[in-house]
Amino acid sequence: MDTHAASHTLALITAGTGALGQQAQFPTSPSGLRRAVDWIQRHTHQAPTLIVIDGTGSYGATFTEQLSAAGLTVAEAPTLRPPPGVAVARATSWTPSRWPKQLAASTQTNCAGHVPAAIAQPCASIQGEMIGLGYRLAASTIWAILTTAGAGPAPRRAGPTWTEFLTTQAKCILACDFLHVDTIGLTRIYVLFLMEITTRRVHLLGATTNPTGEWVAQQARNLMMDLGEQAGQFRFLIRDRDAKYTTAFDTVFHAAGVEVLRTPPQAPRANAFAERWVRTVRRECLDRILIYNTRHLLAVLPEYLPHYNRHRPHQGRGQRPPDRDTVPAPVTNLDAARVRRRKAVHGLINEYEQAA
Repeated sequence: MDTHAASHTLALITAGTGALGQQAQFPTSPSGLRRAVDWIQRHTHQAPTLIVIDGTGSYGATFTEQLSAAGLTVAEAPTLRPPPGVAVARATSWTPSRWPKQLAASTQTNCAGHVPAAIAQPCASIQGEMIGLGYRLAASTIWAILTTAGAGPAPRRAGPTWTEFLTTQAKCILACDFLHVDTIGLTRIYVLFLMEITTRRVHLLGATTNPTGEWVAQQARNLMMDLGEQAGQFRFLIRDRDAKYTTAFDTVFHAAGVEVLRTPPQAPRANAFAERWVRTVRRECLDRILIYNTRHLLAVLPEYLPHYNRHRPHQGRGQRPPDRDTVPAPVTNLDAARVRRRKAVHGLINEYEQAA
């Protein structure tokens, strides 16, 4: 039990196993102390109980008297001192949520027989390996060595970050998302698109004012039919947690051997490539055109996609468009070079290329 001026914190620990049981906190008022005694008797079921109190001669003095009057055995919490040369960090306050870790830290320098099994359990596998090598060490010794070194008994190995995963697996990753466009009549149109991460190539799947789960699943089927054998080169699909992505949608990709990865809630950066295309198409195209209806939008976007996939350079691809793996050879004769301009998206965008 940890005692303070305003409240006392109690926790039940099973002897022999060190298992942490019920926890509670009571005020230091007379009624609070009576409720604390009743709580102990109710949860121990009159079984032999040792109550270890931190501060029997200070904050816990009054409660110690009440516990003794109730016939309960009370002992002062020992002050552990590490051996010379060993530094042990002790918690300044004991709270129910941190009790197991603090108990482990305070008892790490004890002999093996005094360490609860719950604390020694994480080191059991290491202890067994050491015995197999001919070294007999107590679990408490292993715990003390690891704690002094600042390492846990089984540290979690850090896996690749999300950025590293996208970089190494880009050739087999697809990303899909919705782009919404508001018309001049204040009608919102939803555009479903998909991007190949490695080339940045974008596929326009469809547009509708009412994107239901059945409609989204059908667009996925149409895409897999269009990709044909090319669909076999993809392993992952990144999507958000929108309810419009139903089980039928995921099943379409699972049938092709593509694993669906859902981004964390409210984490648009996890699907950064798709979000970046939304920003690009808005800035270069949609923010400069007044869209009347779905039919008008489906006439504009198919004009912009060839420009994006075949001509627009991408910094992430060494200034190459998605559909081009090489860049033209450098011009050596400036007098003979001729540049031709071509208008795209109904004259909204200019494309430049070398004349034949």
